[in-house]
Amino acid sequence: MTAAEAEIVRITTERGADDETNHRVYVAFDVDGEEHITEIGTYTSSYRVGKVIKIYYDNDNPDRVAVGDDYGISIFICAFGFIFIAVGGLSLIKEHRAYKRYLKNLRTVYATYTEVSVNENYSVNGHNP
Repeated sequence: MTAAEAEIVRITTERGADDETNHRVYVAFDVDGEEHITEIGTYTSSYRVGKVIKIYYDNDNPDRVAVGDDYGISIFICAFGFIFIAVGGLSLIKEHRAYKRYLKNLRTVYATYTEVSVNENYSVNGHNP
């Protein structure tokens, strides 16, 4: 993909079946002196005819483009994911430290086995042990 500056040349508006407004944005850009006009698959309210935006086009098929200024949501999602990973990691570290402290303070208790008594007065679902 190669970066290029493209000018918005046309924006069309259509009504969808569910009364939803759909926008189609067309941009013009030059590749080796040849002008290409193609539709981009995104729209924001800041787009106006004549506005110059950064795009990336496929060298083999210049009509296949991607808009280069939509990184905000990706950065937001990555930052949000990092926060969850950090909180989860800190929680695991805290739990591991508590487990190590438990093992350090563990004491062995020695006992002598003397007898087993069965309480036949106790029953569960009509059965006793």
